Amino acid sequence: MPAVRALADRYRLTGEWPEGPDWIDHLLAREALWVDAQDGRAAGFAGVLADGGITHLTDLFVDPDALGRGTGKALLAAALPSGGARTTFASGDPRALPLYTRAGLRPLAPLLYLRGGMAGGAAAERIPVEAVPAGRPGVLAFLRSVGAYGLRAGEGSAVVRAVPGAALLGPAVASADDLLALAGAAAAAHGEVKLAIPGPHPGLQPLLEAGLRIVDADTYMASEPGLDDLERRIPHPDLG
Repeated sequence: MPAVRALADRYRLTGEWPEGPDWIDHLLAREALWVDAQDGRAAGFAGVLADGGITHLTDLFVDPDALGRGTGKALLAAALPSGGARTTFASGDPRALPLYTRAGLRPLAPLLYLRGGMAGGAAAERIPVEAVPAGRPGVLAFLRSVGAYGLRAGEGSAVVRAVPGAALLGPAVASADDLLALAGAAAAAHGEVKLAIPGPHPGLQPLLEAGLRIVDADTYMASEPGLDDLERRIPHPDLG
């Protein structure tokens, strides 16, 4: 695990988990972490969570010094089942899309990472994390255990967790108006809000108009369309 964490730090993957347990601990507890160990170091690792009927590839990172040796392909073959409902968020690395496409995943939509403050607050009530109908009971239970809370606005609801300088929103299920209210409430409480929103979600435009900015982008990939409602569901960026 020290070698895995050294590689995670090299990619700056744990900055929003300043205290344990973090998502790596959750993967380990679920026996969902695969490592390619070479000469006492982690040449690469992959995380896969089966939760709510969907298997989500949370991570696949290869040490830059081990690129081009088949490490990513070997990890993917070991960690990700060859059938069933599967999803992942592919990075902008040009090797990612071909690798996941050959594994049977289809690039279906951009996934845009937003961050920023929003003027004014919004009416929202706190609810139990498990009351958010995000379809990932294991993820919800873990997020509750690390201090996250639930918010409801109208017919929408979201999990919110404080991260350095902001609130991370997701998973969530909400229409455009309700998502705007949830994001506004989270920003009012924590200074800024961060979330990962699928490109087809109608809340993207009003969130940008409200002052959020796009800071990064991935590609949402799935074994088939319809596994996630891309016009309503907001995923957790690390856990799906």
